[in-house]
Amino acid sequence: MRQFIYLSIKLVLLASLFLIFYSYAMFQGGFVSWFLFYCSLPFLLYELLFILYPIRDWTVKRAVQTRSIKAGQAARLQIECKRRFFVPIPYLIIEDVLPVSLHSCFDPKRWASLLTARQSPQRDKTVKKMFYPLFKRKIVCEYELTDLPRGVHSFQQVTLTMTDLFGFVTKTVVLPVESTIRVSPADVELKLSLDNSVREMGEEVASTIPTDRSSYISGVRQYVPGDRLSSIH
Repeated sequence: MRQFIYLSIKLVLLASLFLIFYSYAMFQGGFVSWFLFYCSLPFLLYELLFILYPIRDWTVKRAVQTRSIKAGQAARLQIECKRRFFVPIPYLIIEDVLPVSLHSCFDPKRWASLLTARQSPQRDKTVKKMFYPLFKRKIVCEYELTDLPRGVHSFQQVTLTMTDLFGFVTKTVVLPVESTIRVSPADVELKLSLDNSVREMGEEVASTIPTDRSSYISGVRQYVPGDRLSSIH
């Protein structure tokens, strides 16, 4: 509704400009006044065409270029925009709204500090890129998201904003484009420091790992009556 009121006001202003130029040429007369009127006529017709152009003519698709993604890695995304009607558009801004689950970043090299700080670095909530389509009917927007956190991230919409050559009319549309990125947990290298000792009657190294430590796994099997409770996972 707000967009309709905005375009209606611009249409009234455009009609007023046309009447002003035409009245000036009629009352003033002469070559100069009519020359100015005919020179401004193509621009007025273009503005009228831009106002009447249906912005929902665009069809948008999102594709994820990266197949297998783990936490901390990057993913390349591609947004493809197509249209049917042939109208010159000088400026087009493609804005991809990121889901809330992607607002935080995950760096696998700093995962220990992230646990202690309990606050991860934040990224921009949207990705914006400007294009100059003019007479093109297909626009491809590619961008990369780095330091992805694990989980399922669902994209919902893409916003298109276009304006004419003089910035007289600006049109915006929000198109529902659903996509999903699945990020699996990252592989973290675990280092164990074991205390080794040398036997007195030989040079063989013997490990002094306590036998009751439950952090070491030697196998997996079903529970059998009589097993220690500390060995049950």
